[in-house]
Amino acid sequence: MAQEVFPSYRALQRGPRSREVQEERRSCFVAITRARETLTLTRARKYNGYSKKASQFLAEMGLE
Repeated sequence: MAQEVFPSYRALQRGPRSREVQEERRSCFVAITRARETLTLTRARKYNGYSKKASQFLAEMGLE
């Protein structure tokens, strides 16, 4: 759940309100609502040596 990973860098390139970001948001929330017993959300502070911020989706859920 890191920015530029989920939502992807490519989706963010099209703009924060782009159709691609909206679709990734929808996919995220569908996956979360389908969790049956438990759900664990994680993020790494670095991906391939590059620092990443928390996904904007976490903030939208009130988790960041």
